[in-house]
Amino acid sequence: MEESWSPVEDLLVDLNNCLGGWLVRRVVAVAQRSGSIADEQVALLSERAAAIAVELLADLHDLLQMDPDEQRTNPLDLIRRGLHPATRALDDLGIEPSLRDPFDVRTLPDDRHSLAPMTWADIDERLVESGLRWGAWKASVILRRRREEGLR
Repeated sequence: MEESWSPVEDLLVDLNNCLGGWLVRRVVAVAQRSGSIADEQVALLSERAAAIAVELLADLHDLLQMDPDEQRTNPLDLIRRGLHPATRALDDLGIEPSLRDPFDVRTLPDDRHSLAPMTWADIDERLVESGLRWGAWKASVILRRRREEGLR
C-alpha cells in the first residue's frame, strides 16, 4: 500500500493558511507601534505585505518541491530572507527601526524592524507540527540516502 501522507504538502497547506495573515498583521503592528499612522498607510502596508506573502509562498513551494539533497536553505530561512521588501516598505514610511538585542543584530542584521520569525510558532502555532514533521522527514531521507551510499 502506497503512503498518502506528505509532510511537504502538509507544510505547504499550513503555510498557505498562515503566512499571509501573519505577515500583514506583523507589518501593520510594527508600523502602528511607531505612533500615528494614517489609515491609507495601513492599507498600503497591508497590500504590500499580502503581495510579499504571495511571492514568499511561491518561493516556498519551489523550495519544498525540490529534492531534499538539492535544498540549500530551509523554509524559515527563506521566509527570513524574503522579508527585505517588507522592511523597505516600513523604511519608506519613515518607521523607526526596532530596538533589538545584540544576538538578533548579529544573526539578522538586515531585520531592522524585527519582522523575522525565529521559530514556526512565531508565525503561527499551526506551523509547529507540520514544520517539525517536515524537518524530521527531510533529515530521515538524507540520512537513509547517506547510509545507502555507505557514507553513514
